[in-house]
Amino acid sequence: MFCFGFIVYGYVVNNIIKVILWAKTLKDQYRAEIIIMDKFMKNLKVKKEIQEEIRDYIEYLHMD
Repeated sequence: MFCFGFIVYGYVVNNIIKVILWAKTLKDQYRAEIIIMDKFMKNLKVKKEIQEEIRDYIEYLHMD
């Protein structure tokens, strides 16, 4: 019974760590997209209002 409990505990901890790493990866991906889009929009001299709308849309896409 002790071994079974130890295995289940390890499985649960492993899944929690996977979820945390997955969330961090999504957050890093979001930040990278924002940085790329900011640089791209500055090079094209896009108006600030449109830049904000694009950032909002990217944020919306990453809300899943």
